[in-house]
Amino acid sequence: MEQTNQAFNPLAVIPLTLVLYDYAITLDKEVEYVWTKSTSVVTLIYLTLQYFGTIAMMFYTIILLWNGVNFNEGQL
Repeated sequence: MEQTNQAFNPLAVIPLTLVLYDYAITLDKEVEYVWTKSTSVVTLIYLTLQYFGTIAMMFYTIILLWNGVNFNEGQL
């Protein structure tokens, strides 16, 4: 009989936690150097990559948790 382990795996949350921690500790510098300056192409590229990556990481983590990924069995 095949048994599946759908338990919560904390490894699925570690990457998102690190991304959010990095965002939290650099937010003051982002406000100082990005939000208070005039809008330029570089600013728009930075903001797009910064927030698109964070949102994508959130969705990926939710999908991993929803599917009950088990890293020990090598399934992603």
